[in-house]
Amino acid sequence: MVQLNSLSKKEQGKSLIDSYPKILLKRIANPFLKAASSVKVTYRLKRENQYHAIAKRPIIFLANHSCFQDTPIVCKTVKKHSYILTGVQKLEPLDEFFFHANGAIFVDRKKKEDMALSKEAMEEYLKRNQSLIVFPEGTWNLSDALLVLELKWGIVEVAKNANAQIIPISLDYDTEHKICHTKFGSPILVEDYATKQEAIAAIRDTMATLRWEQIEAYPTLTRDEKTLEKLRRRKTEVCEEYPLFDYDYEQSVVFHSYDSPEKVFEPIKKLTITKQNAFLFSKQNKGIW
Repeated sequence: MVQLNSLSKKEQGKSLIDSYPKILLKRIANPFLKAASSVKVTYRLKRENQYHAIAKRPIIFLANHSCFQDTPIVCKTVKKHSYILTGVQKLEPLDEFFFHANGAIFVDRKKKEDMALSKEAMEEYLKRNQSLIVFPEGTWNLSDALLVLELKWGIVEVAKNANAQIIPISLDYDTEHKICHTKFGSPILVEDYATKQEAIAAIRDTMATLRWEQIEAYPTLTRDEKTLEKLRRRKTEVCEEYPLFDYDYEQSVVFHSYDSPEKVFEPIKKLTITKQNAFLFSKQNKGIW
């Protein structure tokens, strides 16, 4: 199967989203698809709570992301049929079939134009009262310390434009007992925040808080066991569970507000002040120095 991103669809003259009949067909097939996807899941699902949504507003489910089992587990946790935003990547045949049969928006995470078109597709699905599942970290969180990676604020713009609510979900894996605990947070409305930066910060804080509450409730490591070496071994195991996972590529799409001091000061380097300009500036602004 071909993973057509939104840019490719546009170039081929295709619609960015499925037609109403296709959406309905996928909604009907969804329960059977989720049951079949259990073949890939090696963890027993334990829901800590149910979500409570605001009536008559479409839903964007946001979940943390750390391994290949996240997607089928979130689909089972949510229960409601939802389209999935997923990056174009190498997938095993069964997983690729799952995304196509369930309904997915494939996005090239390195092409700004495609990401912009993907946002349009997301908004259109929401306006058609179709829910979305999004992993806003954009890749697997394999960091040694961060509960949630930095998030781009594109999801805030989508929610605002489609008048959607955001419902966060936290996944915590108990590797010893093979249980995945899931927990929903309260609905988040982006209009409650003055700027999209404030909104995305609040979303990330909420997701991190949910994860921390789970870690406290279901600790899988004692203090003396929690070493970098043990965490790194776990990271290696997670990657090996899915042989097609491209670690280097996924690391390259991790979002950083500022990658380095050089990037931060790059705009300043482009400012060139000649002696003549400096003299004129000081003369015009005499007395302010």
